[in-house]
Amino acid sequence: MRKSFRSSYEISTFSSQFVDGDTDIQAFDRHGSKPRIVGKSCIKELDYAVIQDTIECQQSGCNSTAILCKSMKQAGDLYERIKGKISVELLNEDTANKTSGVFIMPIYMAKGLLTFSLAS
Repeated sequence: MRKSFRSSYEISTFSSQFVDGDTDIQAFDRHGSKPRIVGKSCIKELDYAVIQDTIECQQSGCNSTAILCKSMKQAGDLYERIKGKISVELLNEDTANKTSGVFIMPIYMAKGLLTFSLAS
């Protein structure tokens, strides 16, 4: 059985494009905004876009926002660049139990994007 229990249909569908092999994912019956990939020509523009999107999420009522990076180094670098501009926390293995706020973390710490159970 392959079922995503935490992610919305849109997140599960979007994420499946990054998984190797045939993925027949059954998404949880919850819907939300479709994820998007944003590209900018320089780090300053990308940081500004991250800050603006985060502010929009907060203004729309989101209690928790995760900013996902490829690695802990990239997460730490982003945190250092934007920490004075918005209220944000860098999550690591020791602080991963927080549930509300704006968090920067590496993708491998993001729980619930896709959950796979292989049938035997």
